[in-house]
Amino acid sequence: MLNLESERITTADVGGMNLERGSMGLCWSPDSKWLAYARTAPNNFRRITLWSLESGKAQALGNALADAFAPAWDKDGRHLYFLASTDLALGSGWANTSAMQARPEYGAYVTVLRNDSPTPFPLKSDEEPDTTKTKIPKKEKAEEQKPASDSAKVDTTLIRIDWENIDRRTLALSVPVRPYNLMLPGPKGSVFIGEAGDEGPGITLHKFTLEGRKAEVFASGVEQAAVSANREKILLKSGGKWQVVSTAKPAGKGEGALNVDLQMQLDRMAEWQQIFDEAWRYERDYFYDPGMHGRNWQTVRDRYAPLVPYVRHRDDLTYLLDQVNGELSVGHSFVFGGDYPQVDKSQAGLLGADLAAENGGWRIRRIYRTESWNP
Repeated sequence: MLNLESERITTADVGGMNLERGSMGLCWSPDSKWLAYARTAPNNFRRITLWSLESGKAQALGNALADAFAPAWDKDGRHLYFLASTDLALGSGWANTSAMQARPEYGAYVTVLRNDSPTPFPLKSDEEPDTTKTKIPKKEKAEEQKPASDSAKVDTTLIRIDWENIDRRTLALSVPVRPYNLMLPGPKGSVFIGEAGDEGPGITLHKFTLEGRKAEVFASGVEQAAVSANREKILLKSGGKWQVVSTAKPAGKGEGALNVDLQMQLDRMAEWQQIFDEAWRYERDYFYDPGMHGRNWQTVRDRYAPLVPYVRHRDDLTYLLDQVNGELSVGHSFVFGGDYPQVDKSQAGLLGADLAAENGGWRIRRIYRTESWNP
């Protein structure tokens, strides 16, 4: 955690396993005092964890026997949403190549953070409504409709978490259990839930409201999504196109479309030098062995840095970075990616044919075929 004023860096928490690598779903509370994320526990199940900026301490939320992730704060500061499943099956055994991976389904949940807050789903009476009308004097009616004074208003944005019996205040949303994989905060009293599907690319984004107690399809084929800080707008990418629409209701066709035409002037030589410097620093700062497997890391830099000005292609840089990383003699350290120039591709056939010139044209005399067992 970086404090911009003091320029001090603090370690808030450490991931439970190295495979998390930025997939913990970090999200700040509306008052910026709490950080919610999913951290892998020793049993390989993820748990929703809340870190306090004031105390600097983290505390897990929910049942240790459930796999929970994708936390999202409600704008009202009273509720926290997340996805969880107790039917994970073999989803955590990815390294066992003989295992069949399951496709777990998740339920959506909400936790009431304060012990004095009412349940978001109060019981409904089955009694018949009273159809009799009793006239209320105008004076009493006016008193009832008189707005509360500012001093009587309750601050709903300041987060307060009452940990005692908090599990008893975790409730399931009235949505079916499905392969959900995303949660995004919506307007006050609502949350967006992303569902993975088998039909076409992208996910189906549902919007659930506490008041309505149901989820409705907000957008389909969503590839990426991000909600604005005030929860009023959402940025969607679908079919390779971007649009910014209101979070209040589903957008119409073509509404909020963005014409993304980005151009950049780039100094390749300067970029390659920066990539080299950052790659060297990345290993220096984050390699698991402070002794760098016996290598003097500054000496390694001094050996390869003079070659950077001679890089003329992205492949040259990749080769150079491979040599740098090779000094560590460690497995699973890869170099890939990068911007490559577009080149014309020549489409060739199989083995070819014999041609003969006849009558001002070409005659195919023989077509060379492949083996019947090798199409």
